[in-house]
Amino acid sequence: MPRPVLPGAGRSGAALAITAALVLAPHLAPPAHAQLLPDTGTTVDVGGLRQQLEGLLAPAAAGLPTPGWTIVPAFGIEERWTDHLQGVGNSSGRSSFITYILPSVMISGQTARTSTTINYSPSLQFYTENGDQNRISHNLNAGSQITLVPELLFLDLRAFGGLQPTYGGYGPNNTVATTRQSETQTFGVSAHPYMRERFGDVAVAELGATLSSTLQNNLAGNYGGQTPATTPGNSQNLLSQQEYLTVNSGPDFERISAGLSITGSQSTGGGVNNSTRYDGRVTLNYAVNRDITVLTMLGYDSIHYGGGTPYYNQAFNIYYGNTAAYNQSGIEWSGGLRWEPNPDSTITATYGRQYGTQSAQLDASYALTARTHVYARYSQGITTSLEQRRNAINSSTLNGAGNPVGGNGTPQQILNNFYGTQNYLAQVTNASVTAVLLEDRDSFSLNLGYQENRQLGAANTATTGPLNNTGYYGMLSWEHDFRKDLQSFLFGQTGSFKNGATRSNQNSDTQILSLRLSYSISDTLNTYAQYSWSSQGYQPVNGTGGLVPTNQPSNLVIIGAHKTF
Repeated sequence: MPRPVLPGAGRSGAALAITAALVLAPHLAPPAHAQLLPDTGTTVDVGGLRQQLEGLLAPAAAGLPTPGWTIVPAFGIEERWTDHLQGVGNSSGRSSFITYILPSVMISGQTARTSTTINYSPSLQFYTENGDQNRISHNLNAGSQITLVPELLFLDLRAFGGLQPTYGGYGPNNTVATTRQSETQTFGVSAHPYMRERFGDVAVAELGATLSSTLQNNLAGNYGGQTPATTPGNSQNLLSQQEYLTVNSGPDFERISAGLSITGSQSTGGGVNNSTRYDGRVTLNYAVNRDITVLTMLGYDSIHYGGGTPYYNQAFNIYYGNTAAYNQSGIEWSGGLRWEPNPDSTITATYGRQYGTQSAQLDASYALTARTHVYARYSQGITTSLEQRRNAINSSTLNGAGNPVGGNGTPQQILNNFYGTQNYLAQVTNASVTAVLLEDRDSFSLNLGYQENRQLGAANTATTGPLNNTGYYGMLSWEHDFRKDLQSFLFGQTGSFKNGATRSNQNSDTQILSLRLSYSISDTLNTYAQYSWSSQGYQPVNGTGGLVPTNQPSNLVIIGAHKTF
């Protein structure tokens, strides 16, 4: 029986096979037009690395759930101490003991026409020194695939919830203690009905729509006037509907494959999230041989974003009016290659004008060996933070370890603590590389990430100005099994985040080291201890923003236990 997974990974060993339910999904929603590829990465938490890599390298090893319904409850408790609550003031935080209550439940249902997984793990946090910091954070990953009419009509349901720092420069959730003033809760739900019709080996057509509701809620808004100017309007919601029609050729055309897609979306919400997008594309691909396919695309798109909403600053008694709207339309085109050197590897690279901008796009998954895999992504497009969350949720499923993955098994990070959240329209550049290695007693993961946001439209006049930001980081994780019931986990991260917000124009350099020891008393009871050290150094740009150069070192100690029933 697999060892229990640490709470940081959000899964128990007994529930590992259950989460494979989503692998049985009859369909993965096609990527929404104007979508950036999500970040790659094995986790946003510390712990449970081996189970995550097993899910990526050998999903079948986790096994498939048996028909019927299964409920796996679990309970965890942690005691934490930190000498610095990150996010309190400019240069000094407060120490505190923090008690974490960690209930969770995994529900899996398998029938002839449904495949359902619901994993909900809230976190109740109680602070001894700072009672105003007490809070509940919600963590949810759920999906259900329903066959309404066999081989014709389907319905996919998806839900997600997660908490992350509002501002950039932070490491994984279990390596630093942040204040509620610097945290944002994200929720997303979607329903995707679609109809698929096959015309023998000539063509297949699909008609569908996706209804989505996505929101991000800053838990406490401004704090002492010291937070970046992205805060006004940072609590936003996005209600959208997306419709699409695709027609793709079948195997009768042998080396040639052609496709037609027509998509549209209409969104309403706070700030710049009132938008419409329409897109029509024709693709023509040619298989040079078994490994290489030439890709071409020609189309037309139309993009519109409404202006930001008015904003009233009560602290300074200032009213800000609407901001300007954003409009763009034109011809889309791209060309590139898809290379499939072996059954476990796919590399797709294109260049052209798509997703509202002209750039290269890369989505690569390459198996160096049976135990080593490398994932790489690069994309650029015009979008908002909430749209990125929505598209990442809707286009992901769960692998055998219960982690979000894309269509080719690429690990996806729906939330990334290092980049924080944004409330404006931007030209976003994403780049990420993940390398994983799984040995008999050791597991390694290397993550490199880069993101650049260039503001194109503001949520409100209070947040106009040079809000461009850039972040890049490197993460290295190593888990070692001393024996079956005793494991160690070592984690390190370094990175830099440059924030162009006018009120707190600053650069942040971050270093993190973390060591965790885990001991399994039984197959269902796990205990662990962890020490993390982090340092965030702030350097104002051109002496603006009222901040002075500071270094904020932080120590975090965690002792906990996790029981699966």
